[in-house]
Amino acid sequence: MLRRIDRKRLACSLFFTPLAAAASGYLENPQPGSIESGIGLVSGWHCTAKEIVVSVDGVSLGKSGVGSIRNDTESICGHPNTGFSLLYNYNIPQPGTHVIRVYADGALMETRTFTSIRSAGVPFMSGANKRIEAGDFPQVGSTAILDWSQAKQSFVVTEIRTSGSGASDPESACGKTALLAGSWKMDFTIISKFTENYSFDADSLAVTGDSDLPCLILGYDSYGNFDVSGAYASSLGRWLILDEGISMDEAFEMSFTTSSRMDGFYRQRYSDGSLSSRYAAVATRTAAPLNLETQSLSNMDAGSAEKNALSEMSVMDTLKAKAASTVSKQADFSDDTPDLGAIVERLQELTRSAAH
Repeated sequence: MLRRIDRKRLACSLFFTPLAAAASGYLENPQPGSIESGIGLVSGWHCTAKEIVVSVDGVSLGKSGVGSIRNDTESICGHPNTGFSLLYNYNIPQPGTHVIRVYADGALMETRTFTSIRSAGVPFMSGANKRIEAGDFPQVGSTAILDWSQAKQSFVVTEIRTSGSGASDPESACGKTALLAGSWKMDFTIISKFTENYSFDADSLAVTGDSDLPCLILGYDSYGNFDVSGAYASSLGRWLILDEGISMDEAFEMSFTTSSRMDGFYRQRYSDGSLSSRYAAVATRTAAPLNLETQSLSNMDAGSAEKNALSEMSVMDTLKAKAASTVSKQADFSDDTPDLGAIVERLQELTRSAAH
């Protein structure tokens, strides 16, 4: 029978041996359960190995290079010459799950699985050329340009375009927001027909950093008031236009049906944050993008600000009084908008930040 101290030493030995073994090396690529394609690396580090051998599905890939400098492992191994790597075409095996094994000086160091997919549908694609654009990557407002690389059998990033807004990619949220640039006639009916006229300047397109409203565009109404904004809301899949008023705000939730027409809904937003019923609305583009400040000044005459404010208040009060009754024909949208009030409020906050 072991003495008490012997059992204690044995327990410590059993506890520390696996940790020491685990710290002696690590397979970094491919990661467990990862999806791999194209020509890449089998790579990692080992403190003492003079020879690293790799196999996939029991077939040896040969020896990898060893001893490359890995300064991040010096505190573990006592020296930095621990890296190993082996170039491998992940397109070679049939698409599916595979087992990779790595041996360090003949001893099994790691076993794990990965899934392969052929990046061009074949083990090696020759003579192909293709360029694609990834909007709002690596951040909102940027566009990554990727070109096909025959040597790597995959797409590689060859350029990052920073237009400041991402508007160059029409499929990005910023690109979709930019579609609002220009002048619009907004018609809606609450018993009577009402019309608002808005103009948005392409140069005012701004990146917000918000995940749902990553960009907004600023504009003005027919009175020359700079209190209008628009944005593409990713959670809605539609465009929002907000006109801040004196007694209430006006909000439009729209979808493009042609490049010069949007269909959707008009709502009023009250001081307590609540929204009115929705009323069918149609927006028609009346002019191409113009300079915001120049066009606004042309719409205003001296001493008109107070008159415009009173006129706007009168219109808003009339709309509020009639908001409970509608004979408008509803557009083909379901009334399941996810928390529209909160999205409109967020657009208002972003607009005020951008304006200042």
